[in-house]
Amino acid sequence: MRIDTEALPMTDAAKIWTHERGTRAVTVRRPFAVVARLLADPSRYSEWAIDYFTSPVAKVDVSTYRVSTPPGDRRFRVDADVDRGTFDLYLAPLDGPFSYPIPIRVLHNGEGADVIFTVTREPELSDEDWRLSLLSLENELNALKRLLES
Repeated sequence: MRIDTEALPMTDAAKIWTHERGTRAVTVRRPFAVVARLLADPSRYSEWAIDYFTSPVAKVDVSTYRVSTPPGDRRFRVDADVDRGTFDLYLAPLDGPFSYPIPIRVLHNGEGADVIFTVTREPELSDEDWRLSLLSLENELNALKRLLES
């Protein structure tokens, strides 16, 4: 039986809105557990997120941190599951709600690990700014690799 989907009415509830995503990865020659422990420690993010975190990280409370970024000071937190290698980064303006999660994943790769980071393109971001954003992400992942392998 064939359904003619063009004949079906499209309600607002049935519309699916999506955003472009960019995923970058780096292989690190350090054990999974070492990589996961570093990513679980938000106080160390400014050591490798060198393009976005422009100041040392300051602890605000038990799970929230503060850092300077190019758009201004931000709060952030990381929900971590070290055993599974899942890390969800949440950002927020100082006086606003946290964003959707920015996923970071660590996968076993032999005696090392792969770090996979996915970012979402904001609708107002120009093509050039999106390209630069992805280059910045690659730069930060390479900084993470250098930090872990040093």
